[in-house]
Amino acid sequence: MQSCAAYGVKTGVYYSVNRNAYLNVWDPGAVRPGAKPPLQAVITQAQYADIVLQQLAELWGNYGSLAEIWFDVSMLRLMLRLHRCTCCTCTCTRTCCTCCTC
Repeated sequence: MQSCAAYGVKTGVYYSVNRNAYLNVWDPGAVRPGAKPPLQAVITQAQYADIVLQQLAELWGNYGSLAEIWFDVSMLRLMLRLHRCTCCTCTCTRTCCTCCTC
């Protein structure tokens, strides 16, 4: 960031939600259900949403002025994925769960 500022270059960062092997995230922003391989974290979709929001808050709040943040999926699709049904233990991949009444 300091190097960019020294030369008058605006800073942008790339933030990926497409894949995260450690958190077992595949299919942009979707935590895969089921058994996890050794050394892989076990999290819920809601926990992943919290992680994403915390990381974005860090990027926007701790590194000075950013000209842009580039995402590898559309933000609308990402937010719909991050806020899927969490009231039951279904494995629905729809943004609106059809197996419960939430």
